[in-house]
Amino acid sequence: MSRLSFDAIVPGSSVTVYDNGMVDAVELTMVVTGTNRKYSRDILSKMDNKHFKSAKFASLKLPGEGNNRTKILHFRDAIELVMVLPGTVAKQTRQHFANIITRYFAGDASLAGEIQANAESSNPIPQLARVSLSGQKRPLTADAEFAAEEGAPEKRQAVGQLVNRPLSAQTVAQVQRAAARVITGQKQLSGEIKQVSGEIKSLPGAFSQCIKPIQTQISGLGQEVLQSNRISSEQLKSLQGKLAESEARNERQRYAISCLNQDKTRLTADKESLLKLVARLREEKSKAESERRQMQAECLNVKEQLKIAKREVDRLTRDYERERALVDRLARPASFGVE
Repeated sequence: MSRLSFDAIVPGSSVTVYDNGMVDAVELTMVVTGTNRKYSRDILSKMDNKHFKSAKFASLKLPGEGNNRTKILHFRDAIELVMVLPGTVAKQTRQHFANIITRYFAGDASLAGEIQANAESSNPIPQLARVSLSGQKRPLTADAEFAAEEGAPEKRQAVGQLVNRPLSAQTVAQVQRAAARVITGQKQLSGEIKQVSGEIKSLPGAFSQCIKPIQTQISGLGQEVLQSNRISSEQLKSLQGKLAESEARNERQRYAISCLNQDKTRLTADKESLLKLVARLREEKSKAESERRQMQAECLNVKEQLKIAKREVDRLTRDYERERALVDRLARPASFGVE
């Protein structure tokens, strides 16, 4: 088991490939959809059998105590799975494949070079593709495992020692013979490339037969997209209705808030008027209190004056009575004892 770079399909990604060449379908779904493991398992379990046959999956118990099972599949089925998965990366992959088909129909000669490069590449993805086409189930070569292995300092050190070691004359001769064989092989390969190019030109008829199932699948996907668009249109209308209701409710709330603000302004003005009235009443109360105290003082003064006047009246009354008694006594005739 090793983690191999899947840059050729999803840039910057890596997926676990097991010793039998099977790809971890859950991790591939995580890479393509950008979701976590639980959600990716749900996507695979809920996938419609019309889009991808569930029989193409195999179940594998992950090593280690407490680990769950995962789904695995062949590389050729992994490419098909990428085509039907949701998400932006899957869409970009489908666009990339559509571009390859367009170049093929257009007779783009650069495809021959790319095909030859993939045929000779030791990259894990072309190796898996070649194995899937041959129908074999075998582990990756040691070179591919070494290229995909994460962190192998001992192997890198060994390779550095081999590179830096001086070559003997025998080794140089062997290298020269090998270079001659490589040149001869290149010439033979050029002839084979020309032959393959001729075969590629004769492929449109066969390819058109192969493309019909894909076109049928694309037509089915188109119908599903149309159905999805209709559902989205109904949802959009529903959302627009809810938005209109929400806008009307917000408008009513804004009107109520405006009325409350007006009432608040009016109450604030009434409060200021009441405060002014209270201040004026306090001033008037203070003034009335001052006048009351002044009137009390004046009343006390009047009472005192009345007391003084009463005492004076009493004194005058007594003087008057004394004087009257004196007058009465003087006015009475005097008796001298005459009979």
